[in-house]
Amino acid sequence: MKAIQIFNHLPSQTLELISRKCDLCSYRPNGLIFSENAKANRVGFIVSGFVKLMRGDRKLPLVTEKDSELGHVSDKQMLVDLLGPGDSLGAACALLGDLYSSSAIAITPCNVAFLSADAFVSMLHQIDGLSERVMQSLAKSLVESEKHAQIMNGDLKTRVMTIRRRCSHLGIDVDQWLSNAEVARMAGATRVAVSQIMSREKRSQTTRM
Repeated sequence: MKAIQIFNHLPSQTLELISRKCDLCSYRPNGLIFSENAKANRVGFIVSGFVKLMRGDRKLPLVTEKDSELGHVSDKQMLVDLLGPGDSLGAACALLGDLYSSSAIAITPCNVAFLSADAFVSMLHQIDGLSERVMQSLAKSLVESEKHAQIMNGDLKTRVMTIRRRCSHLGIDVDQWLSNAEVARMAGATRVAVSQIMSREKRSQTTRM
């Protein structure tokens, strides 16, 4: 738990107590961690691997794990954020007692530790300084999401290249995990359109060389 950003200031004894209350779950690439519109009854903490948050029309049916693995997601869905080890999932929604505002889907194999929403709220009251760390983390996520939303409203090439750069910056092996089909799902585009953009980009790089 020391790797989790909101917990990394806590003493080892406290971290041990928290870890005993967590359930560790493993996911394959494209595995559904939780679905938009589902009850936010747990808070997740990414121990290893990388996760994408996808948001669509909240009136759409819940995305199931089978839908996610087969790529059967709404073309109205768009990438909200990319997260990696140490980041939390669904904390704000759990604190509000609301529904998850986006679907969390594994990009790479990943492990996620879960706390029940009730246990998480209790810890905020019991552990000194934890509520402040959580508020800081949520505020930072909000700012980053707003910046990301501005970029994702741009043209398709901008969205595609931003997604690839962000993945590379996070430490995701782009060549291994970021196929054109995966980028297309994140960007709300077709695989063909993304393939055309990447082909033109490669030709442009070759010309500059």
